[in-house]
Amino acid sequence: MLARDNRIAWGEDENKIPQRKSVLHEVETNVAKSVVNDYTDGEKELTNLFGRSRTFGGPKPTTLIQRFCDQSALRNGLFCDFFAGSGTSGESVIKYNREKNTAAKFILVETGSHFNGVLVPRLIKITYAPVWQDGKPSSVDTGLSHCFKYLRLESYEDTLNNLALRRQNGLVDLFDPAGQEDYLLHYMLNVESQASLLSVEDFKKPFDYKLRIATDSAGACQTKAIDLVETFNYLLGLRVAHVDAKFDLGYLVVSGKLPNGQSCLIVWRDCDKLDYDGTAELFSKYKITPNDNEHDVVYINGDHNIPTIAQATEAEGGVTRQLTLRQIEPEFITRMFAGEEV
Repeated sequence: MLARDNRIAWGEDENKIPQRKSVLHEVETNVAKSVVNDYTDGEKELTNLFGRSRTFGGPKPTTLIQRFCDQSALRNGLFCDFFAGSGTSGESVIKYNREKNTAAKFILVETGSHFNGVLVPRLIKITYAPVWQDGKPSSVDTGLSHCFKYLRLESYEDTLNNLALRRQNGLVDLFDPAGQEDYLLHYMLNVESQASLLSVEDFKKPFDYKLRIATDSAGACQTKAIDLVETFNYLLGLRVAHVDAKFDLGYLVVSGKLPNGQSCLIVWRDCDKLDYDGTAELFSKYKITPNDNEHDVVYINGDHNIPTIAQATEAEGGVTRQLTLRQIEPEFITRMFAGEEV
């Protein structure tokens, strides 16, 4: 076919090695290279989005990241950027989905204060409209249906802000000044502050859990609600299938699949609103009994009197059935503080 299309250079005689002729569009294909030169102005892209009100030094151009998306044939895959900066990668994937009609996802990780000031607003703006000029959208009827959520990891400063030292009555410091630092690190942090590192008591009203979160490097902090339900889902690696939230009745139920393929149901209760009888009715509603249960593992918080073993009569076959019912509290705390061992 190449010879028929006159795409082979045969040479003047048999001493020449035939070579394939290249044409312009082949030379400029989207082939990955070790060094990529991209002269698109990333700062101009941010200026178009925000005007001159917000700046970020040296942002990557979206054309560079979109080239990576094309080369990897991202399509419905996942793009990860662990140094997200101003959010160029997120905008690039959104643009990629617009142009290719795909459903690629992205995970962005960032620690700077510009996360809230630049990165998040940038994703919101580029979802609303693809083209901006001086901080204003060029059109208002080109928005996407798009959802993204962001998670905040507890920082060292947050941990210190939430330590509550509880010293036993009558305990006095018996250390000389040279030993006080060792006492602080080994006793106060390991013993006196232990109950403040997510206490079991906090699980009795899991929908009201709050932490003091650092808001700047100067030490200012603000009390914010923490989603224990979502945190536990991540700790388990749960692929959520359904959520039934009835906060007015005092419960939230999550169902899904664990990484090992087991089906899982998680029952969260406000223990002040849902007592033993109410919990029994809830389990009956979801058909969670030793004899009738479609889930491999069931988790619940707080005290309960749910039976986990059912002994059938001889007429029924005499088979003992067991419900795998686990407490949320020990599982949560173990996975939260165990690190790589989980």
